[in-house]
Amino acid sequence: MHIFILIKGKIQFILKHILIFIGILSFVGGFWFLLQIITGHASVVLDFINYQIKLFSTQDAGHGGFLLYHFVVILIGLFPTALLAIPMLAKKSKGSPSQDLYARWMQILFWVVIILFTIVKTKIVHYSSLCYFPLSFLAALYLNGLIEKKKGINRILVAVISFIGIVIALIVAIIPFIDISRQELFLQDLLRMILPLPLFRLMVPGAYGKEQFLFSYS
Repeated sequence: MHIFILIKGKIQFILKHILIFIGILSFVGGFWFLLQIITGHASVVLDFINYQIKLFSTQDAGHGGFLLYHFVVILIGLFPTALLAIPMLAKKSKGSPSQDLYARWMQILFWVVIILFTIVKTKIVHYSSLCYFPLSFLAALYLNGLIEKKKGINRILVAVISFIGIVIALIVAIIPFIDISRQELFLQDLLRMILPLPLFRLMVPGAYGKEQFLFSYS
């Protein structure tokens, strides 16, 4: 909200509304902590806070990753929506006042979440899931603008979407063949264990002379 105020500029504040907002926020956000303290479990609250600090400052539970981890996760997991939203991530919407206001909120939400969890050392896929909604809205806003103005999608954007789409399609197409190969190798190892060598060579001619082990594919 503070970022929105800085971007928007002058906004009229009513003290009553500010106090109501702070009160509701404190009650909802702090009710669990208050309940734990009242019931004599203050140590649970401290453990919770310490664990959040640990997640922020260290690669906890082996969930580490490179700096741009969440950018890659969003790019692949939200393809092609993430790419279609790029033109609107910093651009001011030219729709109705309410649409412009909502688009600004979505831009702020995306950047706050992605920057925060880029800084956080522990990298888990769902940490950046809050970016999915604003990206979906901004992508829809971008496409809606193209439809209304009867314009085509940027050629560079089309090329990038096409390239990444082909790469993902090839990977998806290859995976079943890799799995089939693994199953065939597993079956060969199993037959080698239970059958006499001459019978095995007769049943599996292609495996003749190969040294493969059962547990190497598990």
